[in-house]
Amino acid sequence: MVMLRISPFGGIIPRTGERLIGDSNSVVANNIKLQSGNMVPLRAPKLINEPNKSLPALSIFRAWYLDQNAWLTWPIDVDAVRVPLSSDVEPRFVWSGDGIPKIATYSQIISSGNNDYPATEYALGIPTPIAKVSVAPSGGVGAATTRIYTFTYFSNLGEESAPAPVSDLVTGKVDDTWAITGIGELPINSGDISAISYSGKNVTITTTAQHFNRAGEQVTIAGVTTATNVNGTWTLTEANLTAKTMKFTVKNTPTGAYNNATDTADTWTRTVPLNLSGMKRRLYRSTGLTGTVQLVSDDVGTSFNDNISDANILGDELISSGWEQPPVGLKGFKVHSSGSVIAFVGNLLCLSEPYQPHAWPIGYQMSTDSDIVAIGTFGSEIGVGTKGIPYMASGVDPTSMSMEKINSLYPCLSKRSMIEYGDGLVYASAHGLVYAGSSGVSLLSDRFYTKDEWQLLNPASMVSATAYGRLYISYQREDDSRAMLILDGDLLVTADVQAHELYADESTSELFISDVDGIKAWDSADTYPLNASWRSKDFVLPTPANMAAAKIEFDAAIDVATQASINAAIASAEAANAALLLTGNIKGSINFYGFNENGLHATSLQKVPDNPPANRVTFVLRKNQDEIVISRVVENNKAFRLPDGYKSDVFSVEVFSQCKVKEIRIADSMDALRNA
Repeated sequence: MVMLRISPFGGIIPRTGERLIGDSNSVVANNIKLQSGNMVPLRAPKLINEPNKSLPALSIFRAWYLDQNAWLTWPIDVDAVRVPLSSDVEPRFVWSGDGIPKIATYSQIISSGNNDYPATEYALGIPTPIAKVSVAPSGGVGAATTRIYTFTYFSNLGEESAPAPVSDLVTGKVDDTWAITGIGELPINSGDISAISYSGKNVTITTTAQHFNRAGEQVTIAGVTTATNVNGTWTLTEANLTAKTMKFTVKNTPTGAYNNATDTADTWTRTVPLNLSGMKRRLYRSTGLTGTVQLVSDDVGTSFNDNISDANILGDELISSGWEQPPVGLKGFKVHSSGSVIAFVGNLLCLSEPYQPHAWPIGYQMSTDSDIVAIGTFGSEIGVGTKGIPYMASGVDPTSMSMEKINSLYPCLSKRSMIEYGDGLVYASAHGLVYAGSSGVSLLSDRFYTKDEWQLLNPASMVSATAYGRLYISYQREDDSRAMLILDGDLLVTADVQAHELYADESTSELFISDVDGIKAWDSADTYPLNASWRSKDFVLPTPANMAAAKIEFDAAIDVATQASINAAIASAEAANAALLLTGNIKGSINFYGFNENGLHATSLQKVPDNPPANRVTFVLRKNQDEIVISRVVENNKAFRLPDGYKSDVFSVEVFSQCKVKEIRIADSMDALRNA
């Protein structure tokens, strides 16, 4: 007697031949969970949010505050993080990838209330003042002292700029009134144009006031009539703060001579504004008591008379020296254990001042030999995937950070594939899924894929996330559709789910995906099971046999009463809609309903419920690898007969179902099946 019993159900090992994998392993394991050893179908993702934006979103992020939350979405690759702050402060969020780095508080993000988030955004960082103040002491009779003065910009979020150039060293009396003048104006987001010149398509704008823009930022020019083809939104190729000039390249060559007297309404405007609400200037001076630079006044105008003694000075030390704005092209925001936000541009790894995401000292930058593709953190480590050799940076804070090469040639192919996993990081390379962590560097996928099979998965398109202790990887197939790999320890399965983005929520540990419908919760308990499939190895028998009987043990996907109720509701809705269509009036025309009487595009047609899951299993028996012996639907746990009149020594079994399958048996007789 010959009998094959399949249980437990195992995952796929594509690198190993169909006959050589273990008896529990599979050639196909799709839309399925195998942790219990049973074949349990994944449940369909549940739509939980429909952003009022172009879909599918390539980046999603859930911002939360107290009991509120909002989904931020972008059509391009963007990295958003929550700024590590005290819980009694309204949360702030920063993101990069869609132009210059940006920041917003939770209330600013949701300000539109139109599910089109982020609704409001500001440029991350505070410009450094360029004005050098003048100092004139007078009127005192006390001891001589020397001082320097400087000032900073200070935002309503407590963000402080780097200081302005310090004044000349001035000697006066300790009880003098020190007249400070020339304190620079506050930054602006738009202003007047005083001159325009061009050479070919290269345009130079001179502004009336200081513009504080940088190369790489965008401005919108409007109201210019005397020179053509200048109006529009342009990326700056050069910005000179001293000369108050901005340069950019336009699409079409300008004509005409600019006339400032005629173009009285011409303006420049930052496309991403600075958060200027409540911004002020803080004045600092050196003090004889400590020899440090300390705060004189928390809020000054363009001039100030300082008659505060060293003993009565406010005393806060200037700590923002070197606090530059973030580089324009930063990507890949992550939060390091030190409280520093980290990112990269070109071949530079950049770190912010801890808990000060607006401040990016140049001294905290480290370079790699090749351009950086992706970064990630685990513990106090920073993994850096490049177009060449990977790097690892270590340190408890930016001042102690050092970086060294990892001795392995595994270039990173996909920025969105790098995530924290276990005690390290994973990312997609041409050779496989790379693990880099405390135990060294290895190919995590090596057990399942050789380089040849891995290349078929288009690793450059991979997006990764980890949730529920599993690793999820979405990738793009040759027909531009997407599929997923799910790695759970030694188990590897696939899923036919069109996930353009994967997002593991740190606050809930849930996994979410984005597709053409919106944002969906993964494997939701509120949805029906997907149609799962599992195909066994090719079992090779010692001698040819005629497999004559089979039995499948499975649990119903839905109870019969509920299934019948749903089917009745479907039939009722379809009948009602058919009757309404016969009348020719479904009340769906424009202006049929009164204002707010019914929804936009609404009709009187009833919504037809989704079909309930089917309590059955489709069973396929193959011989000689691909010859189908039988394909039939099994609706109960009873044994059933298979065709006779054939023999083979190679068999495989495949099942498709929305039910949980516990065991499959096939044998050369009913007796063999019963006696197993």
